Amino acid sequence: ILLPLLAWLSLITAGSAQADNSQSLRQIADTVKSFLVTENNGHISIDKISIGVIDPRLRLPTCPNPLQAFLPAGSPTRGRTTVGVRCSGTVTWKIYVPARVRIMRKVLVLKRPVMRGQQLSLQDLLLEERDISNYSNGYIDQTSDVVQHIMRYPATIGTILTPRMLKAITLVHRGKNVV
Repeated sequence: ILLPLLAWLSLITAGSAQADNSQSLRQIADTVKSFLVTENNGHISIDKISIGVIDPRLRLPTCPNPLQAFLPAGSPTRGRTTVGVRCSGTVTWKIYVPARVRIMRKVLVLKRPVMRGQQLSLQDLLLEERDISNYSNGYIDQTSDVVQHIMRYPATIGTILTPRMLKAITLVHRGKNVV
């Protein structure tokens, strides 16, 4: 009876010793979040960042120095991204953590379908808060930016308006008298 009890206690002690010598996965996630806030110049809040799953079975040695976060080549600072975290010094390791950065803004969306060549009116538009983190072509957030414009392409309900979708109306035509 004593031998199995001692074996069980040694397993528990070894497990807790291993846990004490492992880098905190929460600290890695917090490092990624802080890094992404800094990279986005503080224009996003930490609650708009979600960290992907870090395998809970991962046992990295505790880093004696502050963790360093970095962006791998080609990784964006918003939308879906990957952030590297490394430990340097006497203990070295590197891990890549998936993350998603949501940037919410009030933007103009279409209230109804529009055809190519159709002039937009205020009745066609709605201001809604949307995630614009993946909009590399920009977005429009002012109704004054769409007055006197026509659509270059047809679009459906709920489409976020971008500057590339619009074309200014030609107000002066060749050969016409202008006052």
